[in-house]
Amino acid sequence: MFLDHKSLFYDVEPFLFYVMAESDDSGARFLGYFSKEKRSPKDFNVSCIMTLPVRQRQGWGNLLIEFSERFLGASSVCRLS
Repeated sequence: MFLDHKSLFYDVEPFLFYVMAESDDSGARFLGYFSKEKRSPKDFNVSCIMTLPVRQRQGWGNLLIEFSERFLGASSVCRLS
């Protein structure tokens, strides 16, 4: 799954980051994140989605996409297929 375009920014100020972690009795582990531009010219829902390589193919990427659609709204969702 790939976005059809990608911009490279060195400043993180224009983005909101949403992090997903798994927690149990031994602590919390980072699973992945997605980011959204605060002011997207095309009003895309997601700018970047990333899961750790050891967590790929376990459904976390799909969960991040679904969460972003439900949490942020699906006004103009950039669907990944």
